Amino acid sequence: MIGNKKQKGFTLMETIVAVTVFLVVVTTVADMYLLYSRSQRVAGSRQKILNETSFILERLGQEARLGQIQASGSFDYNGTQTQVPIYSLDGDLGISGQEIELALFYDNKLIIYVFDATGNLACKNFTGKGFYRIDINGCESLLDFSNMELIDAGFYIKAAGFAQQPRATIYLVIDDLSDRSVKTYNIQTTISSRYY
Repeated sequence: MIGNKKQKGFTLMETIVAVTVFLVVVTTVADMYLLYSRSQRVAGSRQKILNETSFILERLGQEARLGQIQASGSFDYNGTQTQVPIYSLDGDLGISGQEIELALFYDNKLIIYVFDATGNLACKNFTGKGFYRIDINGCESLLDFSNMELIDAGFYIKAAGFAQQPRATIYLVIDDLSDRSVKTYNIQTTISSRYY
């Protein structure tokens, strides 16, 4: 009598197949979620860097368009009452090739944008490598370096010529430090002054 009774439930083979299929599905979904989460984090970090640099470049561009790109003159860079020729911080006098500074005359004052790779050229109240805006009111650091590192920056300046507007090409090379894998971004724009 015992042999005629039907058993209810799953066999061992059916249970092993069901658990295996379940584990494959869960592993696939978990991998897709982790990939999505990482790509969102990278995209958010990239967007933050682009927003910050775009804001700075837009501000610089507005001052250049509404002001005038200066090709010569002198400026008190660090508030010591010592006038230094503009475009001389890189070691040569005048505009020649890549410059680390850009001089603008805007709103009745001289404004200097400087990439300081050594930390001791531009501003006495800031230390370390940076991108600065200097005018008669003082020095302002332009980038928040909590999640990025400014690797290189510079200006290529074309002074006004016959029937040519002065223009400057600005570039920034920034490393994103917010993710484990460092990503480098090259950002570049060209601006021209309305006055020539």
